[in-house]
Amino acid sequence: MAEPPSIVIYGSNTCDHCIDFKVKLDSVGLEYSFNDVEVNEEQALVLTQLLQDANYQGGVNFPVVFLNSRLLIAPDFEVFMQGL
Repeated sequence: MAEPPSIVIYGSNTCDHCIDFKVKLDSVGLEYSFNDVEVNEEQALVLTQLLQDANYQGGVNFPVVFLNSRLLIAPDFEVFMQGL
């Protein structure tokens, strides 16, 4: 049996795109961890460091998703699913 993907999401519980992405993950039964960077300053700093480590220079739109450590900025859900 294949190992389940590691999915870590950074965003906000008030972000419509984040909410939609989590609902879609729930609907297909994928487990993930979610970090609300608007209310958790420590996680905001973690995200900043992860983006720096990835040499990411662009704008940041939520959700920011790490799929098996691969950085995805506001991914389209169907494209995300193809990357599993």
